[in-house]
Amino acid sequence: MTNPLRPADADRERRREDPPKPRPRPYHVVVALGLSASAYAFSLATVSRLQVADDRDLIAERAPVERAIGLLRRTHDTLEANIDRARLVYGDASTGYGSLVGSVAETQASLDALARIIAELEGIGANTPTHLSLPAIQGGLGGQSAPPPKHHATTGASGAK
Repeated sequence: MTNPLRPADADRERRREDPPKPRPRPYHVVVALGLSASAYAFSLATVSRLQVADDRDLIAERAPVERAIGLLRRTHDTLEANIDRARLVYGDASTGYGSLVGSVAETQASLDALARIIAELEGIGANTPTHLSLPAIQGGLGGQSAPPPKHHATTGASGAK
């Protein structure tokens, strides 16, 4: 009994004697793949070209904003430097003020002491009479003033001899 799935021995023999027929090559498939790859590459190149053009337009549109940002950055840096300088000046002024507080306190203490002395002097001055009666002077020159003294001295200044 022969298996219906297996060819008979005669068929096997015939297959061994006949050379195998070459299979047809699918050139049309290779051409179709090449054409589709070319179309895909062309579409990618077109999309890339469009994207580059859009990017250039976007960069051109953003140029004023970039300039404004640059100006803002420079202004910010200048402002920050000015604030740092102001902080240093304020620190120096604060230190100077702190040293002046002690000097002002010493000066105030000296002024208070001077005010007490002046108050004492005013008290003394208040007890002093405003005018004095002095006795008349007897004798002397008789109301005439004495003649100026005579002198004959010279100096050697200005070449005088």
